[in-house]
Amino acid sequence: MLCDPPDICSTRFFDREDPEKKFMMEQIKQCRDPEATLKNFNSWALYHPPVEIDWYHTGFFTYTRSDFENDTRKEMFAALAKHFDLK
Repeated sequence: MLCDPPDICSTRFFDREDPEKKFMMEQIKQCRDPEATLKNFNSWALYHPPVEIDWYHTGFFTYTRSDFENDTRKEMFAALAKHFDLK
């Protein structure tokens, strides 16, 4: 599964409800400079090694999410099921 736009990981990483993400954000907020800490943390998501970008050109099946407001798990699972010929 790929994401487009590429910065979606950094802009939406903490939008998840799981306890680990909430804990991480609490720790970032406790830092001396939370804004700089968050910027540093998010910088990992903006780096895409060439081998990752090459997934588009490998011939492997990929599913790219680009509309994070309207794309649904149901649509994603339907695309996967169709590709793998599952019922």
